[in-house]
Amino acid sequence: MPDSGFFLDYESPVKKYHSSMIWVFNQMNSSSGVNEDCINYYRSTGDTWKCIFAEHTSPFIQTPIFPLQSEYDEWQIYEDLNSTDPKAINAWGETLTNLVKTNLLAKPQHGIFLDSCQHHCGEWGNIVISGDNQAKAFEEWYDGGSVRFYYQNKEYPCTACCSP
Repeated sequence: MPDSGFFLDYESPVKKYHSSMIWVFNQMNSSSGVNEDCINYYRSTGDTWKCIFAEHTSPFIQTPIFPLQSEYDEWQIYEDLNSTDPKAINAWGETLTNLVKTNLLAKPQHGIFLDSCQHHCGEWGNIVISGDNQAKAFEEWYDGGSVRFYYQNKEYPCTACCSP
């Protein structure tokens, strides 16, 4: 169960997260630590570094997975997007949500708890979507329940989203 691990492949004009992650991938020989199917897919184009980003590797994940993720991940907003503008932050959240739907939820074995609270990691049991907190949502998904996409779907900023 990844917690706040769906990082977007993005390079802001000021912060250099994208290029820093490419450096990490290459300098740390990360190809052996990421999804092998992803590596094989991008090998011919020389873009194997993409496999370090969840948006590129998630289509290749076969093992059932249920991430906990904020649309407005606090670390990503300040350290990657580098913005406090609600319009830019909402666009970021929309991009993240669309990538989750397209790349992760395209496989029926996956689920996600995607909240609209601004945080990075933690908050276990403190955020509720459709009457279920993260623990209950995971249990329902794990036991084969009908809901696999817990989606708060609120615009930023949403202070009420963060209350149990």
